[in-house]
Amino acid sequence: MQEAPNGPAVLARLTDEARRAIALVSRPLAWDSGPGADLDVAIIGGGQSGIGAAFALSRVGVTHVGVFDAAPKGAAGVWATTARMETLRTDKAISGIDQGIPALTFERWFAEQWGEAAYRTLGRIPRLMWQDYLDWFQRTVAVDIRHDMRLIDVDAAEVGLRLTFSHGGSHSIVTARRLVLATGVDGLGMPFVPEVIRSGLPAGAWAHTADPIDFSRLAGRRIAVIGAASSAFDAAATALEAGASQVHLLSRARRLATQSPQALARNPVLYRPFRDLPDRVRWQIITRGRARGHAPQATIDRAGRHPNFHLLLGREIASVRQGDDGIEIKTGQETLSVDFIIAGTGYRTDLATRPELSRIAKRVRLWREVPGIADDRDAVQEWGGHPYLDRELAFTERVPGTAPWVRRIHIFNYGAVVSHGYHVGDIGSHDTCIRRLREAIQDGLFRDSADRLVAPLLNPPPAAETHPARPIASQPARQLPGPSPFQLHLQGLNP
Repeated sequence: MQEAPNGPAVLARLTDEARRAIALVSRPLAWDSGPGADLDVAIIGGGQSGIGAAFALSRVGVTHVGVFDAAPKGAAGVWATTARMETLRTDKAISGIDQGIPALTFERWFAEQWGEAAYRTLGRIPRLMWQDYLDWFQRTVAVDIRHDMRLIDVDAAEVGLRLTFSHGGSHSIVTARRLVLATGVDGLGMPFVPEVIRSGLPAGAWAHTADPIDFSRLAGRRIAVIGAASSAFDAAATALEAGASQVHLLSRARRLATQSPQALARNPVLYRPFRDLPDRVRWQIITRGRARGHAPQATIDRAGRHPNFHLLLGREIASVRQGDDGIEIKTGQETLSVDFIIAGTGYRTDLATRPELSRIAKRVRLWREVPGIADDRDAVQEWGGHPYLDRELAFTERVPGTAPWVRRIHIFNYGAVVSHGYHVGDIGSHDTCIRRLREAIQDGLFRDSADRLVAPLLNPPPAAETHPARPIASQPARQLPGPSPFQLHLQGLNP
């Protein structure tokens, strides 16, 4: 990446400007939830979504927030680790994490260092440049991330939730009133690898695109990539650029999908109020519109420009085994011999595969349990394991009244896609979803503290006398007749 012509002093001035702007538009009142929990909000995930959520909460006075990430410092998120595209696939003018503060936008950050003319000629944002911007953003908005902290258990607590973390060979417990899972595309499940690969080969013979792959070790080797979505083509191109002798990309699809299935994102009539559509409509939009993976033409061309790249469409893998000449892959049309397999086969949302959610998996409602959904068998297999979330991006109970504490857990990752329509946590979702999450947490914290906060308003202290008081007969304290309709309403909202 080309070095910025303008030095650190320019960026320091922008940092000061951004901090002044934040101070001008943020609420100075700090939220006080009272005693009983270590944190008001715990956020799991220190990538762009976790940073953005913590910043949004700080702007409205919710400052007792902890951000935790299992990765060491410098390795949070995907942009400098497992993402392999050359540039982002979203538009350079994308906004959201900056929350409307011009001095925090990528455009200002770039233009201050390279100039406005360079920004106008910039096509897409280079992937590692986006990570540099996020690092600056995090420092500027002062979000502190606790690294090497892996969440291993979530349970109910007397006030809120009891979170257990592992770190450095030991365990620690943190209590929080609300929990946000900002854990990326596999945050409620795991990378999906076809059983034919898992059972046919030892672990060291294959990797998923979500794994940290040392591509330098693939130089001179024959590679098979399974899948035809963007991550598969990214892995194929990266292997070719690292010196792989041959790369075969196999897809069971007979033609490539080069247009994004997220037409929803371009339709504001459906996009923003998606959560309010009938269940059946939401289900059909997601399962029909996102059923096939896709790769933009530029992503396909990046791999295709190499003469030793071979695109094999309409290939269903029949078997995979270790042979005399490496790994033997049999399809209906041919037999390939390769040295390594990369599975670009996506992810599967399944709460039961997440150890930290073991107490939760059987307590929350899933989309396959929605009336009428089970009839759509093929879609249920892929999408039915997604949680059925409420309007506040929170879990709902499988059996109402049996585990109200799960409603304190907000999903800010791909697991929210069927309920809210967005690839929640992706760059394009931040403009709306961060605000949605912030409002949900504000409302939840208020419900938690309603009795303490509302009581002084219902029973204000007597006004101070400004003249000598005359003796009066003692009167018994006035008793309210019972909970007001407002109090009863709050009790009904409080899970």
